[in-house]
Amino acid sequence: MQENEEEGIKTDSAQPVDINYVQYLADSYNYLGMLWTGRNDPKRAEKHLKKAEKIYEIYQVNQKDESSVKLTDEKSVQRMEDLHTLTTFYLAQVYGFLKLPVNAAKYCFLTLVRQLESQLELNKLDWATNCLQLAAFFLTEVKSSITSYMIRRIMESVSTF
Repeated sequence: MQENEEEGIKTDSAQPVDINYVQYLADSYNYLGMLWTGRNDPKRAEKHLKKAEKIYEIYQVNQKDESSVKLTDEKSVQRMEDLHTLTTFYLAQVYGFLKLPVNAAKYCFLTLVRQLESQLELNKLDWATNCLQLAAFFLTEVKSSITSYMIRRIMESVSTF
C-alpha cells in the first residue's frame, strides 16, 4: 500500500469491489471535516473534505473505466451522489470560514447545481433565493458566465413552482 503524499490517501493497485466501503470512507471524511469545522480548525477540515472530494473523483473515473466494477444499484449510485453534494456544501462553508469568497462561491454553485439535479426534495424558494444571492456575488466579484447560467436555471425552476 502506498501513500500519496499530496492527497494523504493510502492507495494500492486493487480497487474496492464493495461500494459500501467507498461510501463509508467518503462519509467518514465528511464527518471529520465537519468535526474540525466545529472545533474552529477549518484548514484541517478542508484537508479531510478534499479527501472526500478525491474519493468521489476516483469513483467517477472508475465508473467510466470498462475494466472496473460498475454500480448498477440505483440506490448506491444515489447515495454516492448525495454524499458528494454534502462534500461540496461543507467545502463551501469551510472556504467561507477561511475567508476565501471565490472558493466558497464556487462550491456554493456546485452544491446548488447538484441539489437541483438530484432526486431530493428541496425548497425551491430557498434554492432560488440562494441562487440569486450567489449570482449577485458572481456579477460583482467574478463577472463570469456563471451568473447568466444561474439566472437561466432559476427561471426554469420558478416555472415549476
